[in-house]
Amino acid sequence: MKFTAGKVLQFLFQFSPMKAIIPVAGAGTQLRPLTYTQPKPLIPVAGKPIISFIVDQLKAAGVVEFVFVLGYLGEKIRDFIEQQYPEIDKTFVEQAQRLGSGHAIWSAREQLRGTDELMIYFGDTIVEMDFDEIMKSPHSCLAIKKVQEDIENFSFNTSVSSFMIAVNELTAQKCNSREVLEQLAILISPYAPHIAEE
Repeated sequence: MKFTAGKVLQFLFQFSPMKAIIPVAGAGTQLRPLTYTQPKPLIPVAGKPIISFIVDQLKAAGVVEFVFVLGYLGEKIRDFIEQQYPEIDKTFVEQAQRLGSGHAIWSAREQLRGTDELMIYFGDTIVEMDFDEIMKSPHSCLAIKKVQEDIENFSFNTSVSSFMIAVNELTAQKCNSREVLEQLAILISPYAPHIAEE
């Protein structure tokens, strides 16, 4: 059997604990009025807070340590994580000034020292992808999705916010009528094709 550097690293990394840094410091101003009293990561989508989708996905992918970078309404996020995920190894870091995503990660630099494997997952994002493929890669990875159309002329975040409200209302009313949901999917498909496909 021939051993390449990639195979050796892949073998070693399967035993190395994975750490995730989750910046959740933003004010979510584009989702106003929803975020006046609730931080964006705690906004429910189909009855589940965004941050729960993230933590559940990362736990399933083998992440064992979590670093949350807090800011706007950070105490609410801390309380939620402490109550809902008491079993995870977690650290909370304050981003005193919101100076962007890079600064959020920089704010957690002390907690990242000596970390061989790191996943950065923004706390207001829900993605559907093959985490195993990323975890098995001996290389650094960046997951991106190309926007196919120019959406500058749309008030995209307002549309997403309204859609989230509609989904939450339909979920609360236990609406599973194909007739209603099919029309909703057709309506949003030009603006959010990936959501409409679901």
